Amino acid sequence: MKELNMYRKKISVFGINFELVSNILDFVNGKLEIKLKEKFEENFIVLKDKQQNIDFYCYIIDDNNPLKFMIKDNTLFLRGPFSELEKKFGEVHSILRYFIYNYVLLCLEKKLKIYNIHASSVIDKKTNKVFMFVGHAGSGKTTCLLAAVEKGLMILGNDLSSIKEENKKYIIFPTSAFSPINNKTLSKFKKIKNITENVNKFYEKTPINLNIFKYRSKILNPKLTIIFPHIIEDSKVTILPCKNKRKAASEIYEQITNRIRNTSLLYYSLPIPSLDNEEQMNKRAEFVKNLIDSAETIIYVRGDAQKIIDKII
Repeated sequence: MKELNMYRKKISVFGINFELVSNILDFVNGKLEIKLKEKFEENFIVLKDKQQNIDFYCYIIDDNNPLKFMIKDNTLFLRGPFSELEKKFGEVHSILRYFIYNYVLLCLEKKLKIYNIHASSVIDKKTNKVFMFVGHAGSGKTTCLLAAVEKGLMILGNDLSSIKEENKKYIIFPTSAFSPINNKTLSKFKKIKNITENVNKFYEKTPINLNIFKYRSKILNPKLTIIFPHIIEDSKVTILPCKNKRKAASEIYEQITNRIRNTSLLYYSLPIPSLDNEEQMNKRAEFVKNLIDSAETIIYVRGDAQKIIDKII
């Protein structure tokens, strides 16, 4: 059997060290690093010291063997004819990057109790209040974030809110302020529009780095308002207090686990099971319950984003 030429890279996310091992050079040195840097920004670094201890390993092996997936202890292993699949179907590296990103999210939960919610968060520096917009894709999280920036608030994270729990006390970490923004939405916000040099009219969205509006310090025990938006442009505003904490907890739980617990069928050949397990699910549920109990306010909002922000901030 021909010996494989293996490439290695050590990275750190929130201080957890990973070693990426693959015979696919682009996987180790390419877009995976860009994706993780884009998501975690200052919480992501490439390790230069070869003596660093490793917490988790990720192996991606490209060969002619049948597709195989395994996750055991601190190691994730994927093996198969990825180059051939790339030629046949395309996007193989994109799928592998997405899968490793999901694995990183799970490891953050296991090792550090950092839970990553599909949510956009902003902070009012004057009051230390944090407003977290939670919802599925298209609910209006980013639009609410942009409206809050127009009012002078700063971004903690767009699309991903990283929260650590310690003895029912919370730390919110700054994450990515990068966002693909709908061009129609972009036209409504002067501050954002003013920093945008090129809007490609041939595409629906324009990628924009909002770091100029980013708050870069972690927040200890924030005064937290959790908001579930349903944005409808130019419509009247409805604000309803949360009367069912179980419902709110279920919605937040869904927005933490939607990546980790997803199953997939890789190229119609390999059923990849959920990365989740019962122990982690129970810990996550307890975290969500405590987070809900710690929030100062939980509301459901419907209507125009700018009008909503004017009323709640």
